[in-house]
Amino acid sequence: MNRRAIARFLWALVLGLFLGQVIPLAQVYVGNYSSSNGYTLANGKLVGGDFVTFYQAGAMVKEEPQRLYDFEYYVAKQRELYRLHGVDEGPLVFAYPPLLAYAFGLLPRTTLLQAYLVWSALSVFLFLGSIVLLMRHIGAGRLAVLIALLGAAAFHCFSLSCLAAGQTSALAAAILTGFFLAFERRRDLLAGFILSLSYYKPPLFVGLVLTLLFARRWRVCAGFLTGGLLLVLGSVFIFGVENFRYFLSQVSGYRYGQPLVGSLSLPIDKGIGVLAAMEGLNVLPSSMSQVLLLMMLTLIAIRLGQALSLAKDEVDALPPQGSMIGKERMLVLFTLIVSCSLLFSMQMVVYDLSVLFPFGVATVYVILRHSMQGTAVLALLCAAVALYYESFIRSIPIGGLMIKGTAIAWLFFTLSLFSIYRSRFTSPKYTA
Repeated sequence: MNRRAIARFLWALVLGLFLGQVIPLAQVYVGNYSSSNGYTLANGKLVGGDFVTFYQAGAMVKEEPQRLYDFEYYVAKQRELYRLHGVDEGPLVFAYPPLLAYAFGLLPRTTLLQAYLVWSALSVFLFLGSIVLLMRHIGAGRLAVLIALLGAAAFHCFSLSCLAAGQTSALAAAILTGFFLAFERRRDLLAGFILSLSYYKPPLFVGLVLTLLFARRWRVCAGFLTGGLLLVLGSVFIFGVENFRYFLSQVSGYRYGQPLVGSLSLPIDKGIGVLAAMEGLNVLPSSMSQVLLLMMLTLIAIRLGQALSLAKDEVDALPPQGSMIGKERMLVLFTLIVSCSLLFSMQMVVYDLSVLFPFGVATVYVILRHSMQGTAVLALLCAAVALYYESFIRSIPIGGLMIKGTAIAWLFFTLSLFSIYRSRFTSPKYTA
C-alpha cells in the first residue's frame, strides 16, 4: 500500500469516527427540540440549559436593569421560572458585562425556545465560520475543511457544553479568528479593535493582551485600548454609573468554589484550566493560587512576546512566495499563545475549550501536511486526542483531591506545541 493510499485510509477513518458521533448527537437534538413546548424538552430539561440566564438577563435590562447583578433576586426569579415549568435545575447568575445582556435583549422574546434557536444559529455560524476562515487561510482543501467541520460538530465541548447549553464560546472563537486574520495582514489598529470585544469575558484574553504588550505591538494595543474605552463608556452611558459600579463589585467575587448566594457557587468541577487544577488539589489557599497563576502567566507572556515580535518581523520580511510559510508559522505561534492564554485563565470553564478548537485543528493540519515526525509531534497528537475526548478525563476524584485530567492533557498539548514551534518553525530549513 503506497503513501497516498494510507493517507486516504486515515482520512476515511477519521471521517467515519466523526460521523459516528455526529449522527447520534443529531438524533438527540431533533428528538428533544422537535417535541419541545417552548420551555421544556422531551427529556424534561429546560430549553438551552445555561441559556436561560442570558434570556433572563435580556429581559431584565429592559424591565429592571438595576437588579441585573442582584444575585439573590436573580436566583429567586430563575427558580420561579423553573417551578413554573416543573423543572429541577441549578440556578446560574449572570456575571457578564451589561452590554452582553443588552445584546441578548435583541433576541425574540416570545418563547425561550425561539430565542435559543436564534442564538444557536448565530453560534454555529460564528464557530464553523471561524474554522473555515482559518483552514482556507493556510490553503487547506475542501476535504480537509469538511472533516474539520464534522470534527467540530462531533466535539462534545462545543456540541453539548457550549451549543446545547447556550453558552458564548463561539463568540470568543470568532473574536480571536478576526483578530488573528487582521493582525497577520498587518491591520494592527483593526486587530486591536476586534480584540477589544473580549470585554465580554476578560479572563480568557489576559494572556494574549500581556503577550502583545511584551511584543511591543503598540498599534495593536492602541486599537485595543480605544475599543475597550468605547465599550466601557458605552456601558456606563447605557447602564448608568451606579449600576455599572455595582456590576464591578458583584462580579469581582465570582471565583471557583466561592459562595455567591447562600450555597450557590461556581463548582470547581466546571473549571478545567491550571487554576482549577491547583485549587482541586487543596494545597494552597485560593488567593495564593491566583497570585501564583498570574506570575506564571506573566513569565510565559514575556517569552511568547519575544517570540511574537521576532516572528512578526521575520514574516513581514518574507518575499511574496514565502507568504504561505509566514501564514503557517504565525498560525502555529498564535495557537500556542491562545492555548497559554486560555489554559492559565482564572475562569477557564469546560465549554471554553471550544475556543481553542479552530486554531488547534488548523495547526494539527499544518503539522500533518508537512509530515512532521518525532516525540513532540506524537505527544501533541496524543494530547489533542485526549482533549477531544476530555469528558472522560475531566475530573478524577482521588481521596480528598480533584485531579484535573483535562488540565494535564492540555499542559502536554501546550508544551509539545512549544517544542515543535521552536525546533521546526524557527529552523532555517523551514523559513527559507
